[in-house]
Amino acid sequence: ELGCNAQFLDWMLSRLNIEPAQLIQVEHSVFTVNGESDLILTYLSGNETHAILIEDKIGANFTKDQDKNYRFRGELGISEGRWHSFTTALIAPAMYINSSENAAFDHKIKFEEIDQFFAEVEQSTRVVYRRMLLAKAIAKKQKPSSTRVFSESNTEFFREFRKLANEKFPELPFKEEVSRTPTNYWVIFNFRSLPGNFCIELKAQSGVVDLRC
Repeated sequence: ELGCNAQFLDWMLSRLNIEPAQLIQVEHSVFTVNGESDLILTYLSGNETHAILIEDKIGANFTKDQDKNYRFRGELGISEGRWHSFTTALIAPAMYINSSENAAFDHKIKFEEIDQFFAEVEQSTRVVYRRMLLAKAIAKKQKPSSTRVFSESNTEFFREFRKLANEKFPELPFKEEVSRTPTNYWVIFNFRSLPGNFCIELKAQSGVVDLRC
């Protein structure tokens, strides 16, 4: 939506205390060796490129040092010459943000704020659809969460798997390893060098590797 709706982009930039600017690129699910950025927006201000790194949450817990890792990736982008400065943002339902006071993001935007923006613009079919998605996400967070059962042995296996892979193949874009359920055997690689949304799925339980788009 940010890439095709100039009015929404201007609203988002103003919410982040950024003057209207020229959008360069919107990247989704960008992986590095220390984790994933859900969205990265790069924009041009004057003659300089700047970035917004966004974590999009509905109900999942933060992974270890997730907020710090966003800052690391922002600093990495500066050192690599991808942008001159950056800011980080958490976007989530109000209930999530209200319970995440210690999350060290530069900005926090509630789904309800975004919904209010869409409520005040012309009600096209696209806008109605966006508001429906927001309503579902907000309602999902409001539901009592079910208890998930995690497997210590499965988690430890993939933690060691990731450690070994990072040593042997440091260029692989691994997601940060989190607690796994007993049936979670997949490893997904999203390569920025591949066109579109191609990714490689390693399905350890069946010994299958898929190339998917």
